[in-house]
Amino acid sequence: MDPKVLKSEMFTEDELRLCNTSNYFQSSGWSHEENSILENFSAVAYAFAYELQKELNVPVGIICNAVGGSTTQSWISRERMELTHQTVDLLNDTWGNPMTDSWVVNRKFENFGTTKKTAIPARHPYDPTLLFDAGILPLLDYNIKGVIWYQGESNAEQIALHTSLFNMLVTDWRLHWQQPELPFYYVQLSSLNRTTWGQFRDSQRKLLAIPHTGMAVSSDVGHPTDVHPKQKWVLGRRLSKIALAKTYNRSIPYSGPLFDFVNINRNEMEVHFKFAAGLKTSDGGPVKDIQIAGVDKVFVPADSRIENELLIVRSAKIKEPRFVRYGYTPYTLGNLINKHNLPASTFSNE
Repeated sequence: MDPKVLKSEMFTEDELRLCNTSNYFQSSGWSHEENSILENFSAVAYAFAYELQKELNVPVGIICNAVGGSTTQSWISRERMELTHQTVDLLNDTWGNPMTDSWVVNRKFENFGTTKKTAIPARHPYDPTLLFDAGILPLLDYNIKGVIWYQGESNAEQIALHTSLFNMLVTDWRLHWQQPELPFYYVQLSSLNRTTWGQFRDSQRKLLAIPHTGMAVSSDVGHPTDVHPKQKWVLGRRLSKIALAKTYNRSIPYSGPLFDFVNINRNEMEVHFKFAAGLKTSDGGPVKDIQIAGVDKVFVPADSRIENELLIVRSAKIKEPRFVRYGYTPYTLGNLINKHNLPASTFSNE
């Protein structure tokens, strides 16, 4: 399923007529040929399906209805959005609402103009509920096995709100498909020089608290200015490892080091991880993009060493360390991995 209109210029009257529940998507049908459908298909989703099929030796069907730049709230149902005051506010005010990321606001103005009246009654695809109505409701009769999700850049300015919206999204889809344990595997945002991205990546790590989820780290294949990293196969393969391990019960490594807890020993911090076997750096050098702070949360670069699959960090400037951050620079050069060469997620114990 492909969007019929998605661009940065003003929509024409004919394009505005497509911006509604009935018309926004066009179905390309099922295909297993090397044709235009495959050429326009998600590379991450294709790589994911390819790796699954190779391991499972059964046909793997993927429905892709991705819409570039779309917001999390556009994929949630109206009845779910109406359950909290905050999301009701998003529903009621879709023109420059301060809870909407600035890029999304600007894109709507580019497409619709800056007034609330358009030549043709239309809903913007990034508005709350539109893509759920147009792209999810028609799929509810499919007995899907799980979901892979690669989105977040259009919610990265509103970190706390996104946490609520993502929880809402997962709950919403599980209820609509009547699968309370529906697997939901997502890609953490990559590295990019945008102010909030380090903190946003950490918030995505914390979303692993939602049952039956998994997260593929992408920060090691990011680009300082390109929001779309080119190494799609890497991400598709990482998602497939999560699915094979968690859904198909294959005994394979599927996660890089994940922050667990911190012990403080005088002026040093011992960082403990899950999936830490063979903890090391990808280049054999010191750990990069690691910082610590005292109770004032003024972070400084830290010295570190790896001992017994623990990361030991300290700084001569911090006599009583309390907090640690790794990979928090928006475009991070973090190089911490495990023996399976899977990267550690951005993390903090704040």
